[in-house]
Amino acid sequence: MTSLPTILERLEAAQGADNDLDIEIAKHFGLSVRDDGWIEAENPMEPDYPGLLPAPMFTASIDAALALVERELPEWQCIYLASEWQGLSTSKRDEEFRCTLGRGVHSYVVAEGKGASLPLAILTALIKAKISEGETV
Repeated sequence: MTSLPTILERLEAAQGADNDLDIEIAKHFGLSVRDDGWIEAENPMEPDYPGLLPAPMFTASIDAALALVERELPEWQCIYLASEWQGLSTSKRDEEFRCTLGRGVHSYVVAEGKGASLPLAILTALIKAKISEGETV
């Protein structure tokens, strides 16, 4: 299993969706993902033959990234999501995304993430929050 600091480094370097990183994140957080990126799921129509579902696309989907935050940090909430341009250019490559997660009613404890997309910023904040709570492996 990949350590959280290693996942954080990959998230900070990512420039967009990354299926291999999605699989590493899914495995780290306990989803039983096969190496080919599929999850075996119960098939209610044929119990002896499980179905296959694609692994969640955490790095491509805001919804999937926020669902992972809710699952892994139920006491935390997203308190800030933003897209910011650097300098005067409105070029896509100059855009930076930010996410701040807070814990508690008044969000005294926060974890901030930034990335090339909103899902990457959300995941970066999630990993930083988990590390701040003492989880590194």
